[in-house]
Amino acid sequence: MALPTWQYDELMRAYDQRRQQNQDLHRRRLSEVYAKIPAIKQLDEEISSHSIAIGRKMLFDSDESALKELRDKNLELSMAKVEYLVQNGYAPDYLDPIYTCRACKDTGYIGNKKCSCLKQAIVNQLYKQSNIYEKLIEENFQTFSYEYYSEEQLYPNRPSPRRNIVSIVERCMDFISTFKSNPGQNILFQGSVGVGKSFLTNCIAKELLDESCTVIYLTAFELVEVFENHRFHRSSDGESSYSMDYILNCDLLIIDDLGTEMTNSFVASELFLCLNERLLRKKSVIISTNLSLSQLKDNYTERVISRIAENYLICNIYGEDIRMKKSFK
Repeated sequence: MALPTWQYDELMRAYDQRRQQNQDLHRRRLSEVYAKIPAIKQLDEEISSHSIAIGRKMLFDSDESALKELRDKNLELSMAKVEYLVQNGYAPDYLDPIYTCRACKDTGYIGNKKCSCLKQAIVNQLYKQSNIYEKLIEENFQTFSYEYYSEEQLYPNRPSPRRNIVSIVERCMDFISTFKSNPGQNILFQGSVGVGKSFLTNCIAKELLDESCTVIYLTAFELVEVFENHRFHRSSDGESSYSMDYILNCDLLIIDDLGTEMTNSFVASELFLCLNERLLRKKSVIISTNLSLSQLKDNYTERVISRIAENYLICNIYGEDIRMKKSFK
C-alpha cells in the first residue's frame, strides 16, 4: 500500500515550496551581486544571448563549427563570471541554481523514477503515522540481544529460551524477506509479560518501514476505539486515530497486548471482521498477547481463534521477565 493520495500530494506540495524558496534565494543573490558587480549582469545577458543562438543553431543550422564557437564563447564568459565572483569575495558557485537535492533538482523524480530523497521522505512519513516512531529508535534488531534468554532448559521436551528465541528470530527474518513477494503472512507472538514479544514486533516493524511498507501499530485498547468510532460514527481526533479503511489496507497491522482490553460480543465480532477482511485482502497482521489460544477462545469467539490457528505463524516466547532483569542490571 502506497501513501494515501492526500499524503502524497502533501509531500509534493512540500517539494513545490522547497523549489520556490530556493528560487527566491537565487533571485535575491542575483540582485545582490548585480548591484555590487554590474559587469556580472552584463556577462549573464551575453550568456543568455549566446544560449538562444545555440538553441537556434541546433534547430535550424547544421554548422558544427559555428555551434562549437558559440559554446566556447559561453564557456569563456562563464569563467569570467566566476573570476569576478571570487575577486569580490564570493564562492565560485554562489550564483548557481540552488537545489536541496541536486540529483532530482527538487522535483522528487529522476526521469520517471522516485529519487532517493523522495523515497526517504515517504519512509519518514510512514514512520510518523506508524504510531511507534520513538519506540523504534531503541527497539530494533541492532539493539536486540539474546543475552536475556537463558541457555538452560526450562521445560521437558522443549528447547531452552535461548534456542527458542533464536529459532523465532530466524522465522521473523523469513517473514521480512518474503513480505512483499508472499503477501498476507501473519504472526501471533505468545508469552508471559516481559519476554520480548513487543520488542520483537517492533524490530519487524522497523525493517518493513525502512522498505517503505505501511505499518500501523495499535494496542488492543486503541483498536477497539477505532472499531467504536467506525461503528457509531464518532469523530476521532489525535495522531493515533485511524480510519477503518486504513486499518484494513495498511501493509502490516500490529495489535499489541490482545486480551488486555475490555471484551464483549461487539469487540469479538469487530475483531473477527477485521482479521477476516485482512486475510481476504492478503494484508499481514502481527498480534502479541499474554494469553494462550484457549484463553483467547474464552475472551473472543471460536471463529476468531480458528482464523488465527489456521493462518498465523504461532511463536511462543518464554523465559524470564527481561524488564525485571534490566532493572536489576
